[in-house]
Amino acid sequence: QTGARIASTNLEWRQVGFVHLGELTCKNIPRIHPEIWNPACPPTAGWWPDPLLPVTQFSVTTNFSQPLWITLHAPADAVPGRYAGTITLSPQGMAAIRVPLQVTVYPLVLAPGPGHIQTAFSIEREHLRGILGDVTPEIWRSYGKFMLQYRLNPTDLYSSKPPSVADLEYFLGEGIQSYNVANLSRKSPEAARTILKDFMDALSASPQGAELRRRAYVYGFDEAGPSFFPKMKDLFGMIRRDFGVPTFTTAYIFNDPPASLDPYNVSWVCPLSGPVEGGDVNQAFEPAKAARARVSGHEVWAYICCNPGFPYANFMLGQNPAIESRILWWQLYREKIAGLLYWGVAVWPRPGNKQPIDPAQGPLVGWNVTTQIPEWSALHGDGLLIYPGINGPMSSIRLENIRDGIEDYEYLWQLAQASGGTSAASREACEAITQGLTAFTHNPEAVYIQRDIIAHRIASAQQTHVQREPR
Repeated sequence: QTGARIASTNLEWRQVGFVHLGELTCKNIPRIHPEIWNPACPPTAGWWPDPLLPVTQFSVTTNFSQPLWITLHAPADAVPGRYAGTITLSPQGMAAIRVPLQVTVYPLVLAPGPGHIQTAFSIEREHLRGILGDVTPEIWRSYGKFMLQYRLNPTDLYSSKPPSVADLEYFLGEGIQSYNVANLSRKSPEAARTILKDFMDALSASPQGAELRRRAYVYGFDEAGPSFFPKMKDLFGMIRRDFGVPTFTTAYIFNDPPASLDPYNVSWVCPLSGPVEGGDVNQAFEPAKAARARVSGHEVWAYICCNPGFPYANFMLGQNPAIESRILWWQLYREKIAGLLYWGVAVWPRPGNKQPIDPAQGPLVGWNVTTQIPEWSALHGDGLLIYPGINGPMSSIRLENIRDGIEDYEYLWQLAQASGGTSAASREACEAITQGLTAFTHNPEAVYIQRDIIAHRIASAQQTHVQREPR
């Protein structure tokens, strides 16, 4: 109606690829109730959709259905309203097929990068090097930028070597929100102090050093038990005292009383999002204990990996419907969880994976996404959200859902701001999607409807605010 247009250059389409899943079990992975099967996961081995292949053309073989994944990026300056257009498919030797497309642009803008939910999704040079060879600064930055386009902070949670300041300056321009300085768990306090001092000195020489220092933290003592606590107390105590940098851990301390959390010298505590049979009781998130930890001044995150299994949301292929990668972010908002940690986005070195994927070779991708853990059988897709293409990183259906979920989180945050700055209305809006970490919908339509409702509420509140502004 207004003549406003969104250029077709903002439209991205990819061919949906498939990876082969062999042994497939949908039993409850943590073995809490091993007889329980996930009803949303049919235990069927075979080709499963996940990688998204950037191609300019493709072939479809007989008796094969080929999905396409289409994304329209609305520019920040797009005029709000409903847009209509078409996508044209031109099969060789056949008439072109025109597919109508409609999108609605709302009068709200999402900030670049992770926004208001923290993320620590680890990416390691060693994993990239095993497939790509030499990881040049250009390659490293291309993968970091790619992650930021999906609203995830690129960081290495396990390297004892700090990141390059030049890389951090580049990522700052792309919206990085926070990063790990180094994992110093295996270092003495003296060695750790030297590493941190050298890094802070390098930051001081950067024009953006103050801003980069504000976004730094130190992660360590991954899933550590009591035998590591004395060293953690000493090391983290030195870091907080001498450098004022937040300390961050998945060590099993979460459910201790607030009075005993303080001596650990931990700023951000990160329990698993759900329990594991036989695991440490201080490993799993519990809302009441999270509230208690916040009162004592600790920021509470959560993490997922090969656990928890059904009925908790997770990112794995085969046993977790892809929408769980999106629903998880609604759960984080509802439970007031400050951030999500994930141990790897590109853990590629697995049997048979030797070179990058050529997307032009077709949708049946010969890429191993399976980790064999004897006590749990096969895990598919754990630690692998990005695929290595010959022309750079390639997305996955799960990664697309993750970005949608982070943007859903931003809608909830904006609704809170439009509701007087409190989160009560936004948490109430979550109830249509999730009522807890084990109670949530698998219906995409419910998510679309609720996000639309939230967007209208934000727009209406903004319009009311404008009308009430004094002239």
